[in-house]
Amino acid sequence: MPPFALFLLGIVVGAGAALFAPSVAPQVTRNLRPTAKAAVKTALEVGHALRVRTAELAEDFEDFVAEARAEAATSPDEGIRARPAAAPTAVRIPAKRGGSKKRTRARRKGT
Repeated sequence: MPPFALFLLGIVVGAGAALFAPSVAPQVTRNLRPTAKAAVKTALEVGHALRVRTAELAEDFEDFVAEARAEAATSPDEGIRARPAAAPTAVRIPAKRGGSKKRTRARRKGT
């Protein structure tokens, strides 16, 4: 189909939708509102369930870490030994050459 024919078809369909929309809109709204409300309610329930499950997992992990720390504190020979921290290494930052134009001009003049 040529583009102009598609354009005309779009105009006809749009005009038809504009004519029939006022008579159909109340029925669509009536039928769509309960569905949308149910979707929002389900999303809220899922969000709550996720928050509860996340809190339970965080609590289980905290218990696990506390047990590991308690075991490490009571039996240092069997626990994981911490490696000594490595000495910090010095990083050499190269000096900036030139500086500001004002100082460079002053050096050239000898002041």
